[in-house]
Amino acid sequence: MAAVAPSPQAVAWAKAGLLAIKYGRYRDSAALLTRAVKIDPMLGEAWRWLGALHSGQRQAYCLRWAQRSLPQATIPRLPSVVAAPAPSVRSKAKPQRRRNWRRIARWSSAAALAALLGFGGFQAAYANRVYPGVQAFGQSLSGLTSNEAAHAILPTLQAWNNHHFNVQLGDQTAIVPLNALTSFDPQVIAERALQIGREDSWSERLSNQSLGIVSTIKADGLLLNQQALDQAIQTLAEASDRPAVDAQFQRNADGTWAVSNDVIGLKLDHAQTKAAFQAAWDAIDWTAAPRDYEVLVVQEGLHPNQKASTLNAMLPKLNQQTAAPLMLTINGTQHQFDRASLLDLSTLPQAGQSFGPNQPAIAALVQELAKTYDQPAQASRLVRNGNRATEWQFGQIGYTLDQAKLQAQIAQALSTANNEALSFNLHETAPPAGELEALGIYQVIGVGASDFSSYPDYNRDRNVEVGGKEFDGLLIAPGEVVSFGGTVGEISLEKGYQIGEMIENGMSVPSIGGGICQVSTTLFRAAFWAGLPIEERHNHSWRLAWYEVDAPPGMDATIALGGPDLKFRNDTNGYILIDVATDLVNKNQTFTLYGSDTGRTVTMEATGNGWNAFQIFRTISERDGTSRSDRWDSYYTQ
Repeated sequence: MAAVAPSPQAVAWAKAGLLAIKYGRYRDSAALLTRAVKIDPMLGEAWRWLGALHSGQRQAYCLRWAQRSLPQATIPRLPSVVAAPAPSVRSKAKPQRRRNWRRIARWSSAAALAALLGFGGFQAAYANRVYPGVQAFGQSLSGLTSNEAAHAILPTLQAWNNHHFNVQLGDQTAIVPLNALTSFDPQVIAERALQIGREDSWSERLSNQSLGIVSTIKADGLLLNQQALDQAIQTLAEASDRPAVDAQFQRNADGTWAVSNDVIGLKLDHAQTKAAFQAAWDAIDWTAAPRDYEVLVVQEGLHPNQKASTLNAMLPKLNQQTAAPLMLTINGTQHQFDRASLLDLSTLPQAGQSFGPNQPAIAALVQELAKTYDQPAQASRLVRNGNRATEWQFGQIGYTLDQAKLQAQIAQALSTANNEALSFNLHETAPPAGELEALGIYQVIGVGASDFSSYPDYNRDRNVEVGGKEFDGLLIAPGEVVSFGGTVGEISLEKGYQIGEMIENGMSVPSIGGGICQVSTTLFRAAFWAGLPIEERHNHSWRLAWYEVDAPPGMDATIALGGPDLKFRNDTNGYILIDVATDLVNKNQTFTLYGSDTGRTVTMEATGNGWNAFQIFRTISERDGTSRSDRWDSYYTQ
């Protein structure tokens, strides 16, 4: 069969297109070559060069048509662009280029005139209908209205709507429905088919109308919704990503250490996953029977920062360093701390070195200790009502913990594994002078105590307690003489005294306030040991055992209203404050005298016949080396 000669019009269009390629006018070339193949689809050379101007599916389409007439045809490479000569240089080729462009213009005019033949009737036939050659999902939509086209492809779209991507994530499989990534709306696709050949560009419009006559144009490529794809990838990442897990030191119940395993993490590569989805989407054959498609995504391995093998090499040193607790003694108070809690286990030491201190943890510990020990110095406080102190508080020494120094000592001690205690002393600050010091009251100058546990009587105990309160808080001015009877005044039931017993005329008789001599005896002993001058003191007429539980015979003092009294004088330079404590549970009473530092030393010597005659000798040694002595003789009738 004789070969059919190519159309002169097609050849003219093709030559014009090739000449446009030579001068780099690719857009014009594509339009000219497209017109050539629409006139003569078997013009293989035009198809080859048209393929060189496109890529992807369009290029493959052009190559298939080229090989119909030229079986060995391939896509040529675009030649180097011939640049126009510089204006200052005369070019002999310039007249030739002008002749070439005139040829292009003549061929273009001839081809345009031929293309217009029959154009009006064609447009009328396809008004509001899909142009020839337009297909969707393998079905021809040519000549259909938009609604008819939508109805035609509806069953196919419904079938595709039930399929999905099988996403392989390592050893796991996830499903992403196709309808989550695009819209299977038949009306959208039908409208797209209707718009083929009705583009805004006149050249593109004519090209698609002509191409549809000799070939097919697919309108079934569903658009991949990029925002929906990003959301699907994010969901996949949330389901499959896992962080790398560092190996960690773990404390065993017995205090030794072990190491947890490290775990490699996984992270979905968003960009590569998106590219894989796009490639799978582009590979979908919408004209074939609907089915599921596979997507293989890449997960990036996340390696842990800390390997178990590295930590295991450190275990012997860690166990050695934390075997013993850290012992700390502050001002005599001992504390014990776990060394591990104060070590920096996150920073691995060099081979053979010890774990370093965790400075923030040590600082926090020292700050807590400072809250316990730090206290400001406080001046003494006194609430006074005449010659009575109703409230008083002696000055408090201030204590300060040197945090920087202690923190440095703890950090140094952590480098050793021994159990030797750290010893640390607080900085002391003397209290400022206060209201007590203004009266010359600084310290204890004498203490007197008596035990009345051998006399089990409730009323007597109450009388001792009430009598002690008569002197609690008493302020004695310098040079003042204190009278027991004058201070107590009336002893009555109204004041809280109970009916006890007293010795009268050699007989034990009931008496209000019986047992108050326990109070006078205790006060006598306090004044005695303070070295204060005793102006008046009388012993009981009987030896009473409860006055000799904690003192020799002769250290008692009896009183009676209107009769014997106990008196002593304040011979110091400042006031004396009496503090009385009565313990009815253990049955004892204590008088503490506070005043100025006299520098005195008091000693006592007791003698007697062992029956009814006893002597008490007191020696008072002054700060300047002088001394003086006192003597009290006691005679008991029975």
